[in-house]
Amino acid sequence: MNFALLILTFITLFIILLLARKIKSGKAERAKIRLEDALKHIYNSNKEDTPATLNSIKGHQKISDKSALEIIGNLLKSGLAYRKKNQLFLTEEGKKYALNIIKNHRLWERFLADESGLEEKHWHIEAEKMEHRLTEKERKELRRKLGNPLRDPHGDIIPGEEDDDYDIPGELLSEVTSLGKYKIIHVEDEPSEIYGQLVEYQLFPKTLVEVLSVAEDKITLKTERGIISLEKSLAANLSVVPAEEEFVENTKRLSELKVGEKATVVKLSEKLRGSNRRRLLDLGIIPGSKIEVMYENISGNPRAYNVKNTLIALRNDMADLVLVKEEENA
Repeated sequence: MNFALLILTFITLFIILLLARKIKSGKAERAKIRLEDALKHIYNSNKEDTPATLNSIKGHQKISDKSALEIIGNLLKSGLAYRKKNQLFLTEEGKKYALNIIKNHRLWERFLADESGLEEKHWHIEAEKMEHRLTEKERKELRRKLGNPLRDPHGDIIPGEEDDDYDIPGELLSEVTSLGKYKIIHVEDEPSEIYGQLVEYQLFPKTLVEVLSVAEDKITLKTERGIISLEKSLAANLSVVPAEEEFVENTKRLSELKVGEKATVVKLSEKLRGSNRRRLLDLGIIPGSKIEVMYENISGNPRAYNVKNTLIALRNDMADLVLVKEEENA
């Protein structure tokens, strides 16, 4: 009886010890994530010349004064940051640490965009998780496998392994005053609600827009999808540079053609990335290719197309992302 009680006591203590270790490990992991998030926040604030303070960290992470003070104390104690007139700045070591987290995030977003098939609204959320888990060795391997990309899918520069800083060129679309053509080079992916609206408008890096008019709170744009009126609160999340390219007029989405109609492929949407883009290119759907709608089933989806004397099937959601110009007298 005493022996059985001893065994039971031992098992109970063992379970308690395991739980205690798990709780301790979980707390350490949360503390690490909060510290790294604070590093990114201070890095970006320093770069944008905006104050990084106790209140800004508290607001950014939605935490209490006590938690924010604890994070700041750990940053100062670790030599990653220093105070100057109640503002926080990163030391050289802190900048390097923060930049590595940024590299992790942007490389992982590039991977998700090109290789995973995951919807773009999930890229940022998943990258937020993985940026804290990738080791330096894993990051370098991921960079190599992706072919050393220069930008993430939102147009942000991915700093190289030896880089200690980076810059985003261009100006915010909300601050543009001159009418004319511009190319989007960066789309801010936070907050997610605004990013979702920009995706709905099909505004991606490399998208060509023409500024038709600028009002106090709105900016009117011409895109290859038509005319849109964009609130400046949305336009402030887009960076642009002047562009010389011309719009191809009178275009349609491939999905808008009827059976028997023929067209020439003008371009593939910037939304098409990774394996989906490679699949269409492999099928011969490239700018300049001739394409004809051959058949459709009762539901109208998918449809059969003739490309270079080869019959292929495409879902309408994919055909939506192919811009074509209908042949005259087709």
